[in-house]
Amino acid sequence: MHFSEEDGARVLPAAFRVLAAASGLFDAASGAGALEAGVSIDRAMIVIAGTTGVLLTSGLARWDENLLDGSRLASTMTRALFAGWGADRAELDKVEDVLRELSARGHLAPLTS
Repeated sequence: MHFSEEDGARVLPAAFRVLAAASGLFDAASGAGALEAGVSIDRAMIVIAGTTGVLLTSGLARWDENLLDGSRLASTMTRALFAGWGADRAELDKVEDVLRELSARGHLAPLTS
């Protein structure tokens, strides 16, 4: 994908603010002992780009709803990443429970095509 200079100038400041905020949360999680130390800006970029990528597979779900379920893939990917970065599996289970509850109540943004 190629972006013009104008598009980049319009979008990148907001994207970098989101990236910086996410990076700060990774630093806080590492500082609290919830994650092992690591390069927080890289972790933030990996989660943001990876989640965006796997969510795009939902646009192909008509050919295989289970395999191409972007929401399921995003959950699997982020859980694997956080576990690899040292997150406690029982805590990850709690997060998934909260996300399921929020989804059931309609408090998560729906995937759109």
